[in-house]
Amino acid sequence: MIEQLKNMDNLGFNDNLNELLSEIPNILHQSANEYYYHSIFIKWLAALGFKVDSEVSTNIGRIDSVLETEEFIAICEIKHDEKKSHDTLLKEAMNQIKEKNTTQSILKRTKRLFY
Repeated sequence: MIEQLKNMDNLGFNDNLNELLSEIPNILHQSANEYYYHSIFIKWLAALGFKVDSEVSTNIGRIDSVLETEEFIAICEIKHDEKKSHDTLLKEAMNQIKEKNTTQSILKRTKRLFY
């Protein structure tokens, strides 16, 4: 999955993340919401060695998570809705990042930006 981030393969990364989450027994996430998945996501990425900042405040809103390596920065918008497809949620997340333009402060850094 690190290679997928490096290669900006957000669809492959999303598929692998969904596969990882599918291994959690449903009894453990019966009342799970977006915050539950956000927590799992940031702890898992931190365990992989990413520098992870969550709920990053900007002048126009918040970014759910910012992952940083020596090579790149990844902007993550966490979405969860059992009534919507993964593709729909991925499109909503991408649109939210683009429309809100919360990445302006991060664009000043000299690394590749991925979202």
